[in-house]
Amino acid sequence: ARHAASPLMNGWRVQSQDVLDDHPVVLLISMKQRNIEELHQIAHRVSDPRDPKYGQYLTGAQIQDLTRPSAKNVQVVMKWLTNAGAQVNARWDDEIFEARLYVGSAQEMLQTKFCHVVNDHTGQHMVLAGDYWLPANVDAAVTAIYGLHGLPLPPRTPIRSKLPAAPANVTPAVLHQTYNITGVTASGSSMNRQAVAEFQGQTFNASDLSAFFREYVATAPQSAAKISKFVGGGIGASQDESMLDVEYIMGIVPSILTEYWYWGGKDFCADLKNWTGFILAEEDAPLVHSVSYGYQGDLKDLGCNDAVVQDVDFNFAKLAAKGV
Repeated sequence: ARHAASPLMNGWRVQSQDVLDDHPVVLLISMKQRNIEELHQIAHRVSDPRDPKYGQYLTGAQIQDLTRPSAKNVQVVMKWLTNAGAQVNARWDDEIFEARLYVGSAQEMLQTKFCHVVNDHTGQHMVLAGDYWLPANVDAAVTAIYGLHGLPLPPRTPIRSKLPAAPANVTPAVLHQTYNITGVTASGSSMNRQAVAEFQGQTFNASDLSAFFREYVATAPQSAAKISKFVGGGIGASQDESMLDVEYIMGIVPSILTEYWYWGGKDFCADLKNWTGFILAEEDAPLVHSVSYGYQGDLKDLGCNDAVVQDVDFNFAKLAAKGV
């Protein structure tokens, strides 16, 4: 079965066809799962206040039992990958296979050709595959493959060409007053946690968060200006998007334990698959995740074909069924 690469758009072009055979490749093979329609129905019912099943969320184990790939399909894909010499790591009850191999082996396994691409507008570089082919039995067992065609989001550009003389004075105190937020005191209990999701270089700086609390949340103890847990790293230079997310979600109600979930890859849809997958895999993950990322355009421009979009969407349905 042939799988076509999306045309390169928005400044992306092939720079060179010469990718060395020993260039490393990491693929995520997303397996075809069972009971997709039933899971979607459950997600709708537990989310609808009018439904008798409202709030009766599934556990992670129940979701895995309902959607687990068939043993036959798992065996087919494992044999295909190992025969190609890939180092394979199974994730999330065989929902995903992470395959590490080299370009030479990947080209032979997928009957494709890799190339270097560059974006003339942003300077971003990637190594991508062209059209690829899957054996019929593998194609029937797999929903999507990440790491072949995916592209990063373009860097964000400021909405204004220059800052106004008097920026809007939007502080936690202003938000408290505007939305009548009163009488809320966080206990700091691990039973009540929240998280932010950050991607592609949007890293966190602790000193900036402390400075924000000293200036705008002065009544809170400095101990409240700390991330309680990092998932995937993300500590680095201060970035506008990430710090805005962290400072305001924490500054409104200080002392709620806040986690920082970071995915710094160059394939945006693969990052979304990883982020949602790791939330599902953690039985005690926070129920509130703040994410302000997206793409205002056709996702095919980022190499995210319909199968990839539906695959990521299914993870969001699982999160809804779990009550996240």
